[in-house]
Amino acid sequence: MHKQVLQFTKTYGDSRLELACKRAREIGSHTYTTVKTILKNGTDITTPAPKPTPKHENIRGSEYYN
Repeated sequence: MHKQVLQFTKTYGDSRLELACKRAREIGSHTYTTVKTILKNGTDITTPAPKPTPKHENIRGSEYYN
């Protein structure tokens, strides 16, 4: 399997493959298909936007603690 994953360097390059493997480790999926999907979708070079904190009366902002 390692040899198959290394073949991605021909299409995507070394740095993108490194990032894709790192991303696969972060999400806990160490499969060929996961690395392939990450490279295909470009999620190795983009990071998901953080979700905003929902508005709710029980959530206090930083102003509350100052």
